[in-house]
This record gives sequence, structure tokens and C-alpha cells, in this order.
Amino acid sequence: MPDRYEYVPHPLLRRRVRDVASGVEGELMAVINEDVSNSIKPHWVELAYVRGPSGREFSTAVDNIKSAEPHPSQRTDQPLSGVRRGEAEARSDLGRDQPQTGAGRRETRSA
Repeated sequence: MPDRYEYVPHPLLRRRVRDVASGVEGELMAVINEDVSNSIKPHWVELAYVRGPSGREFSTAVDNIKSAEPHPSQRTDQPLSGVRRGEAEARSDLGRDQPQTGAGRRETRSA
């Protein structure tokens, strides 16, 4: 039985991508040319396999994949105006690694 798939090189492999059909972002793990036919006549389709935020991979048409990384002219790692770079990074990292408790999610006002 001949192989029913082959790996295809792609410039976005191992990069952050967005599936335009579903809007889901993830990492492009592979692009595979697959025979998706159940009959004797082959039907080859290029499929992109994306690992989503949940860790599960899903497939989509390779034409639905677009880069989710910002263009170099749209970089957001520039310091905030009026704030030194170290202070801006420290502010953006506050509480990122700490889970919020139920009390932390509630409003501070009383009813």
C-alpha cells in the first residue's frame, strides 16, 4: 500500500499562526499532503496541523493559515510613553503567575 501522506515544508512551521476559518490561534506543527479519499481514485489535500491553546491539535486547510505574529513595524515591545522600559515590563508581569482567588475576582464595593 503506498503512503497516503507526505510532509510539506512551510515557512510558518513552529510559529504562532491563526486559523482564519475558526479564529483559533496556535503553533503550526506540520503541513501534510494527505490522500483523503476513501475510494481507489486518490484525492490529495494539503492540511495544516495546529496545536491550539488547549494543547490539542486540529487540522485545517493550509490556505486558512495566517501568521499571528505582529509585523516588525507593529511591534509592541517599545517602552510605554513616560515610563522607563524596566517599569513597563514589571507592570505587565504583575500577577501573571499567580492564580486569582474568588475574593480577588470580586468587586471591592459592598452591596
